[in-house]
Amino acid sequence: MVLMKTMEEKDLEIERLKMKQKELEAKVLAQEAVDPKDKENSSSTMLRPLARRTVTVAKPLKKAVVMSLQLIQEQAASPNAEIHILKKKGQKRKLESLDASEPEEKAEDCWELQISPELLAHGRQKILRSAE
Repeated sequence: MVLMKTMEEKDLEIERLKMKQKELEAKVLAQEAVDPKDKENSSSTMLRPLARRTVTVAKPLKKAVVMSLQLIQEQAASPNAEIHILKKKGQKRKLESLDASEPEEKAEDCWELQISPELLAHGRQKILRSAE
């Protein structure tokens, strides 16, 4: 029952607002017909919205390669604390083949890892100890 009353009140209010809106629209149209200059002045105050800037996404930064703490501690504890680096040879090495007239484009980049023999021996011992 209470809901029905509130619904009726809401409907009446909606009808009243619609009538008020129609009256306001009629007033605006009548005023535009009387004062066309007023319309021109009001349009100059209404500016176009600014063009949206395109959002640019920054390029991702290069990531640094970080060695694990355990590896760093092992290297610091070893008597030969050298930095072991993967090096690229300066020149391309040609593939050995029977045909010596092959173009140089088929040559491969050769990569070499230079590791001290002491480090290899230490690694071997470590592997053997962990296998026991």
